[in-house]
Amino acid sequence: MKASPESQLALLEMQECDTALARLSFEAKNLPLHAQIEEISSRRDDLTRIVASLQGQVGDFKRLQERNQGDLEKVQARHKVQTQRLEAGQGDLRELRTMQEEIAVLNRRVEKLEEEMLQVEEDLEETEGKLASARSTTDSMTSEIESLRRERDQQVAQLRADAQPYIERRKKAMEIAGAELTAEYDAIRKATGGIGAVELRGRVAQNVNLQFTPTEWEKIRNAAPDEVVTSEDMEWILVRRPAEVEEAK
Repeated sequence: MKASPESQLALLEMQECDTALARLSFEAKNLPLHAQIEEISSRRDDLTRIVASLQGQVGDFKRLQERNQGDLEKVQARHKVQTQRLEAGQGDLRELRTMQEEIAVLNRRVEKLEEEMLQVEEDLEETEGKLASARSTTDSMTSEIESLRRERDQQVAQLRADAQPYIERRKKAMEIAGAELTAEYDAIRKATGGIGAVELRGRVAQNVNLQFTPTEWEKIRNAAPDEVVTSEDMEWILVRRPAEVEEAK
């Protein structure tokens, strides 16, 4: 491929911009706030499930309360009727004795129901306390997550703002490089994981560890200034500055 030295030099500008943009993109994706938000959100999700379970328990206790209250009212009503009959002496001796025995049974039933109701009330109060605490914690977590998200969005916005000058510089460099050379550079950069062009000063490649065999270097040294040269091992485009090309020869 042929390209003017000026077009090839534009690749170094593009490479600098792409390296900076990749760094900013990495920072945006790996902000500590991302992990912090995820960790708190996970704990909030766990607590939300606990809230749902506690809500179910509260409902169960309230239904049990209503059932026990209904049973107590029925037993108390029966107790009242039998007590009144006993006090009025309604029935023969055998019937009165039976009423006394039933009243004794009803007394024990009332006592048991009242104990159960007291226990249910205590359990209900305890569960409602846990539910209120869990809801409060969940609300606090939600507020914290929202605050962290706003902070994260601000940081991401700043990184995007920092990236804009590099985007503009790359566009200008692309115009100088031309569509064909830009496409070749982009293809190499994609294949190599980020590097498409390397500056060559004399026999030294800048910022990378690159060694040339005598045969490869002879080929590079003798290449015309408008010849697009790539390294044999990494296939990077080797951008030679005009003065460097003359020195190499």
